[in-house]
Amino acid sequence: MAGLAENFQSLNITNKKPAISQMNQTMPTSKQFLYEPAKYGTRVIKKWQEQSGQNWYKLSPNSRKQANQDLELLQVSMNSGTT
Repeated sequence: MAGLAENFQSLNITNKKPAISQMNQTMPTSKQFLYEPAKYGTRVIKKWQEQSGQNWYKLSPNSRKQANQDLELLQVSMNSGTT
């Protein structure tokens, strides 16, 4: 057992945690996860789906960004009573 303890000491192993800035530098940045959440209620999304013929839940994140812009216009028109 004494030999094992000596081996750990010779490796200079410490229990210190790396600083957060060091952890962020070691994180791989090649993968970026894209997610675009729904920003409007189900009523507005269903109305948009009927008008556009697209399904919100099958859209890619980039397509959802455009759909969110369309949904914003639809929301405004529904609130003003023009639809």
